[in-house]
Amino acid sequence: MIVSLESGPDVVAVIPTLGRELERLRKCLASIHQSSFDGRLAVIVVWNDPRRPVPDLGQVTVLEPGINLGFPIALNSARNLVSAPYLWIVQDDQTVESDCLQVLVNRIQRIDLPAIVRPVVVNDAGKIPATSCGGLLRDGGVTNEPYPLTDITPDQVDQDVRLDWVTLSGALVRCEAWDKVGGMDPMYFPLQWSDIDFGYRISRIGFSLILEPKARVTHERFGSTPSVFRKYVSDRNRAYFMGKFSDGAVSVSTTIDEPTEAIQFIAREASLLLIDFAGHAESQMQRLMNSRSMRLTRPLRALSMRLRKLRQE
Repeated sequence: MIVSLESGPDVVAVIPTLGRELERLRKCLASIHQSSFDGRLAVIVVWNDPRRPVPDLGQVTVLEPGINLGFPIALNSARNLVSAPYLWIVQDDQTVESDCLQVLVNRIQRIDLPAIVRPVVVNDAGKIPATSCGGLLRDGGVTNEPYPLTDITPDQVDQDVRLDWVTLSGALVRCEAWDKVGGMDPMYFPLQWSDIDFGYRISRIGFSLILEPKARVTHERFGSTPSVFRKYVSDRNRAYFMGKFSDGAVSVSTTIDEPTEAIQFIAREASLLLIDFAGHAESQMQRLMNSRSMRLTRPLRALSMRLRKLRQE
């Protein structure tokens, strides 16, 4: 049953979105509303693009921060509004099977009380794509062994595998565990490595992370992030992760509770990210210019000068 956030839901689905592809978002919401769940389900949409007016999305609560919060702070902001025991993290390029939520809830309520139960992503061939579920971290997080290593069918999921982290797209999370580690770390702005950090901190304090192959979703992976920028941010956030856990400690995330504090934090991080990426792009173009003729690289030189100016401002 779909209920309002004020009506005491058992589960709250949270969907951060930039609203760029409304049909995709509507398809996601339609699949959630068609869930055959015997409890009470509420839905929060975190609208991360203030330039786009919010359309009628039906029976949902829309959180409009007036700024792109990124993935970690968007989820933390939604968590602050929720009194339900479980958060269901859904991405806007995802559709869920009708029994997905019920299967997740049944599993998270079993005697071993896992902190996170994650469905499996199934592609058009009926298989779980390689590296799509999560991974095991070795040597203090230096080595990440993704799971699965190759495409597999849902019945091939190793039920005994105990992962150090799982991707959070589609995952059901126990709010008790969320609060014990302080939620998502906002330093992983806008997204990459945030779920690795979150799952690692939860698993390190003794909670289990479970894959449930009977719960299934489809997911247009990386549907809205340019690949070059995504790789740069991933490398940058990975370096932060390595530094964070270099001494083997398990830290609680920095909390950002006030809206003005969130805006200041994001403005700072977005500015630093832009400056760092500009420097990265400039160095890459410089290498390319050094390997090409002056005539062919004239446009690159002009862009390089603009990037250098940006870094100095």
